[in-house]
Amino acid sequence: MLTGNADQKTAVEAVNRGQVFRFLNKPCPVELLAQTLQTAVRQYQLIRAERELLERTLNGTIRLLTEVLSSLHPTAFQLSQRLHQAVRDYAAFFKLPSSWDLEAASLLFPLGHLTLPAATLDKLARNQPLDPKEAELVQRIPEMGANLLAHIPRLESVAAILRYQNKHYDGSGLPADRIAGEDIPMAARVFKVLRDIVELETQLGDRSRALAQMQERHGWYDPRVLQSAAACFDVFLHKATTEQPTIRSRSLGELTVGQVLASDVETLDGILVIKAGTELTAVVLQRLRNFAALNPIREPIYVLS
Repeated sequence: MLTGNADQKTAVEAVNRGQVFRFLNKPCPVELLAQTLQTAVRQYQLIRAERELLERTLNGTIRLLTEVLSSLHPTAFQLSQRLHQAVRDYAAFFKLPSSWDLEAASLLFPLGHLTLPAATLDKLARNQPLDPKEAELVQRIPEMGANLLAHIPRLESVAAILRYQNKHYDGSGLPADRIAGEDIPMAARVFKVLRDIVELETQLGDRSRALAQMQERHGWYDPRVLQSAAACFDVFLHKATTEQPTIRSRSLGELTVGQVLASDVETLDGILVIKAGTELTAVVLQRLRNFAALNPIREPIYVLS
């Protein structure tokens, strides 16, 4: 700020309210003005570089955690992939200025599974019944996942989304606190609707039936969010009917990162290795190759393109 009005009140307001970088008095020597501009540019470049480094570090960490989760609990990993796409569709439809927190939450959605005993994870993978103590642990997965993220800078909002993903709009559900309605973080209300759409669509095989069933769950969802999701996914549902993916056969050596399995991958003697619907990440692909080195798998492998 360059001004001839250099009283203390003006300076304080310029710095505190206007957030100016430097406060200069008139007349200002050209050399001082040039030096100030150069310093300001360097400061801007430093701040931007630090922000970009932090974002790349966070995004890289999230990708790594996601790939670790893909090996730990493939079923939950598949759900997180579908949820991530639903979040992106929703954000694009409503032109949200930022959906980073929601996207990160969708990718880290299975994080709480890291805290479960191996035996419980094995039961979940095999759809076997859980004993009461195991069932209680599974119910606490959102809370445990949120606790893992709560103290990581810039992930506090993601932790809040995970913590309240099972909280109903009327205040029922978990966590068992007094938070309800508009007091539930808005991103968590959106996340719950999108997550339930994806889960029910996976179970029922149809997004329209999933939305219809959610309409019957009175008190579960923010009505405005549920209505907005119905409007969004009606459009994407019609789009999906006209743009069916092509199924192609590939050998193990032809598989690449980013492809989605159209069929289960099994060994020659029928042991399931990876389920259909899994996106091939670097970790998943390497695990598949390592497995095939010890136990030959059935080829060709079918992928979507």
